[in-house]
Amino acid sequence: MKYLIGKKQNIELFVEKNYEAMSQKAAALLVDSLANKLQEKQFVTFMPSAGGTPERLYQILGEKYKTFVDWSRVIVLQMDEYVDLPAFDKNSYTWFLHKKLVKPLSIQKAFFIGEYAQGRVQQYDEIIRNLGGIDIILHGIGENGHLGFNEPESDYDSTTRIVALAPETIHANARFFSNMETVPTRGITLGLRTIMQAGENILIASGVKKLPALTRALFASVSVNLPASILQNHPHVKVIADEDAVDIKLLKAK
Repeated sequence: MKYLIGKKQNIELFVEKNYEAMSQKAAALLVDSLANKLQEKQFVTFMPSAGGTPERLYQILGEKYKTFVDWSRVIVLQMDEYVDLPAFDKNSYTWFLHKKLVKPLSIQKAFFIGEYAQGRVQQYDEIIRNLGGIDIILHGIGENGHLGFNEPESDYDSTTRIVALAPETIHANARFFSNMETVPTRGITLGLRTIMQAGENILIASGVKKLPALTRALFASVSVNLPASILQNHPHVKVIADEDAVDIKLLKAK
């Protein structure tokens, strides 16, 4: 089911039955956006999310859409990464994106943000500017409403920077590590200002744990307490969620 929401009906919300259906729908919409951009431009800049939510989506891209677009003309940029973790550690987002997306789709050019964490943070924003900006961002959403590692209280005017991870983010990420002591406590992240300059923002959400954050992001007032709410002010947003992540009663009441 598709809904148009937001102050200017600028958010397209697609509610799907379950995680698989959400992943299938998101993959189809993403590929359509990439294909449309490639009709206009020589290459497209795409910033994918890492983490559990997009994993099935990336599998679908390899299974169904490997020849649908010319992936050699897609340049991958990275939203966020742990600091103090080797780039190709199995728990790094760089490793995840390389294994799940870049290598399977034979993407030829990728700029991994972690490489710029040591004294070269501003260069990442320069790379984005030199590429003409970001065409499409694929987001997940944190349980505390973060986008990338833009934790609550992040400045709307923020750019790429090193941040301290919120306790709830550290706790949520602990399931991927052997113990709490090995979970990174710092990250490097794209800023909210840069996110708002992207051509299109696509957000995916699955499961009841994401329901409170997604509900606030879509329907509460825009607030630094919930960074994802800033997407209400972006002109081109698609949200694809499964039924567990959406308050259907509230949605219908709108």
